[in-house]
Amino acid sequence: MKLAKYIKNFLNLFWNSLTAPRFYLEVLNRPLSFSWRFFLISFVLLSFIATSFFVLFDIPSWQSHTNKIAQQIQQDYQSNLSFQWDNHNLATQPNKSLVVPYPKDLPSLTNTNQLALIDTQVSDVHEALAANKTDSLEPLTVITSNKIFVSDLSGNWSALNLSDSPFFENPWTLNKQNLPAVISQAKNQINHLFVLAEFVYPFAFMLLTTLTTLFTIAIDSLLVFYIIKLFRRGFPYRKVFQLSLHVAIIAELVQLVTQRIDTVNQFTNATQFNMFTLTYWAYMMIILWTLRSVKMVQINLQKT
Repeated sequence: MKLAKYIKNFLNLFWNSLTAPRFYLEVLNRPLSFSWRFFLISFVLLSFIATSFFVLFDIPSWQSHTNKIAQQIQQDYQSNLSFQWDNHNLATQPNKSLVVPYPKDLPSLTNTNQLALIDTQVSDVHEALAANKTDSLEPLTVITSNKIFVSDLSGNWSALNLSDSPFFENPWTLNKQNLPAVISQAKNQINHLFVLAEFVYPFAFMLLTTLTTLFTIAIDSLLVFYIIKLFRRGFPYRKVFQLSLHVAIIAELVQLVTQRIDTVNQFTNATQFNMFTLTYWAYMMIILWTLRSVKMVQINLQKT
């Protein structure tokens, strides 16, 4: 019964924070610990909502993209092409460079149309680029005989030895005949990563989003505090911050929902701007207008 009552009280508090600007007068008369509890419990709820979106929409979408890319690889793989890795060097047969186009099922990048340039006749990225000059954009990755280079798409490259890379721990050969088995094994490993992501995501969201939100509202509350000062209202910074702890939850909820709408409907311009910032400032202005008759806020130190 106590748990049910606690949940009911929290939901009423959440609803009032969302729909009743006048409720924030009561918030001003509550200790700061009251708003801290609301903020932290609300973020637990938001993490469950975000994780539900992630599991229901993002993971199936990524799995679909993975399957399409796997099918495309099998269709486009040349029948006479093979790769051999001997724990030291990568070789191709026939011994010539290979360009891998950027897959259509991956998020588009404006600065490249090549996923990889493979040239096992050289060991340096600049040698590979010089030997394979075309009118195409710079590739995202370059694979040489013993290294993989990743571009930041601004002319800078990060290098990693192939021997230190995943899937290069042991010698192997890849050709048209064993490609289906290799793809099946890779898909199984990717699916294991998806399962792991389902468990990690809520904790990562809770930690990272809570910290970034607190940093953001600490700065925004300072701006609100000085704006209030211009109108000669005696709101201490800690009380402005207390209001922000509630408003931030509403703003984060709007951000989550609009991002999901953007993803599901593939909007291009509808939600490009920061909905958290827009919602925070719009709702904070509504609250301050509602509380415009409040001239001074006293802090009871024993309660806070």
